[in-house]
Amino acid sequence: MLVDTQPVSARPSVVGSHGRLGTLDMREWAKTIAAVDARIVETIDRSLFSVAADEHVVVTDVYDDLAELVEETSQWAGTRVPRELERRAEAETGDVQLHQDVRIRVLSCN
Repeated sequence: MLVDTQPVSARPSVVGSHGRLGTLDMREWAKTIAAVDARIVETIDRSLFSVAADEHVVVTDVYDDLAELVEETSQWAGTRVPRELERRAEAETGDVQLHQDVRIRVLSCN
């Protein structure tokens, strides 16, 4: 059995205490996931694995403030923090949430 979990949102929402602040740009990451998916499809086509379950869930990460979110997510592969979020980081206080669609796929050996 193999469990594949990947964030699949190209533009996950960033929300502060007063509403939506913007989105991260994870389009490069989405390209990486597309390449991984292509390889997984190959293994399924070759009957090495079959899909036992495929679910999507929203995972919410909570940061102390926008500055922390910007600092942390700017280190993520395939992720760009838009300038408007960077500019707002100093002024935005309080908890900030990042909502990501995450795929959970369970593959079983054939």
